[in-house]
Amino acid sequence: MKIGVIGCGNMGTALIAGLVLQDPRIEIAIFESSSERRADIAARFGAIDCGTDPALLCMNSEVVVLAVKPADIAAVCPKFLLNNKICTLGSSFVHSLRRSHVLSEDPSS
Repeated sequence: MKIGVIGCGNMGTALIAGLVLQDPRIEIAIFESSSERRADIAARFGAIDCGTDPALLCMNSEVVVLAVKPADIAAVCPKFLLNNKICTLGSSFVHSLRRSHVLSEDPSS
């Protein structure tokens, strides 16, 4: 399975570590604004570094996990431009990903 993770902070990194521990065959693609954090996660877990390219993340993912703080979701989601339209929060965001399933983890709960 190919899983894309948006946000590689504490929550995203913990999710990646758990997924890789559970099944080392899982392919992880990451979308993270910090180049240092991307390099660290890519090296530690063999993740595909998609930089800040949402199209590359979606092309390398069957499932996309949002692992950002609720206050940051609005800043991250408008960056996802697919099929010549900007994906927004809610069902239109999920439907715009088309072949990807989207999971949202609220780290504040």
